[in-house]
This record gives sequence, C-alpha cells and structure tokens, in this order.
Amino acid sequence: AAEVAAHGREMLRRVRAGQMETKEGVSLLQVRSLSLLSYLQDLALLVGTKTRGGSLNCPGGARERLMETRVVLEKLRPLEQRLKYHLEKLLRAATSGGRGAEDPLSFRPAPSNMAAQDDNEDDDDDEGQGGGAKAPGLGGGRRYVPPRLVPVNY
Repeated sequence: AAEVAAHGREMLRRVRAGQMETKEGVSLLQVRSLSLLSYLQDLALLVGTKTRGGSLNCPGGARERLMETRVVLEKLRPLEQRLKYHLEKLLRAATSGGRGAEDPLSFRPAPSNMAAQDDNEDDDDDEGQGGGAKAPGLGGGRRYVPPRLVPVNY
C-alpha cells in the first residue's frame, strides 16, 4: 500500500510539474505501452530472483504487480478491438498523407447528384395522377405522387 501511495505521489508531482500531459486524458496506447513495460520489468525481476534460487514470493511485490498488470492488459484488449479500425485508419492517413480511395467512409452521397437535373426523365406514367403541380423551392420539379396500391392475388 505504501508503494502504491508513493507511486501516486510521484505521478501527481510529475503532472503538476508539467512533465505529463493530461489535458486530453491518458491515451489508450500510452497505458498499453507503459503496462507492457512494467510487466516486462517485473517479469525480468521475478526470473532473476528465481534463477538465483530465490522464492517466487519476493518481498518486492513483483508477483502481485505482474498479476495486476496482466489484468489491466486483459481489460484493455476489448477496448483495442473496438478502436482497431480507427487506429489503423489514422495510421494509414499518417503514412500515406491522406484518405485512401478504398476507405468505406469516403463514399458519401453527393447532394448535387440527388436533385433532378433533367425534366425529360421516364416519369411520364404518373403525370395524370399528380396534376403536375410544382413544389415550391424545387426549381420546376414535380410534386411527389406515391404509387397506388394495387391488390395482388396470391
């Protein structure tokens, strides 16, 4: 408990000194890389203690920190899976300098293509139904007339 409190005080000192940026919170990637580093350090300490003939229950608490770090890494895995597409997209944009043509999010509707550009389209079959009145603000387009429901025998 004293070690955790000391670690917390050290982090607080670094934040107040401006050594750690916290305006946008801690990055998921930063947490992952620091957790992996801590895991490897504790694992090296534990293996070194074991090779010298020591016990796995070393007084430094490396075994407990290993278990805690492993739990943190396991909890991060689903978050990484959810953000995998976005991270890969950001990495592609950073390496290629822009958006790729095969990016599914780049296919968006063009409003200019949605407006009727030609009045001579093949909509002649419903001219008698709607009266051909012009809707205000559509620039000469006809009013929408829904199709009539025709009973169908099965």
